[in-house]
Amino acid sequence: MVNIREEIAAMLQERQAVMKEWLEVGEDWLAELSAQCNLRRAMESHPSAGSGEGDIRFGVHAVICVRRRVA
Repeated sequence: MVNIREEIAAMLQERQAVMKEWLEVGEDWLAELSAQCNLRRAMESHPSAGSGEGDIRFGVHAVICVRRRVA
């Protein structure tokens, strides 16, 4: 005979593991989205915005800084 309490406990543990995994993935996704938004704002407000060469240099530097902060 199947023990209903054990079955329910096993189901709850499995669901908790899945929810924990979703939360971890969600936190990583939010951090990446935040970094991308911060980078775009920084590039748009930088004094060299629109000058071509300065945009590329600043963009690379900003990506490195944002990646370090997120990591």
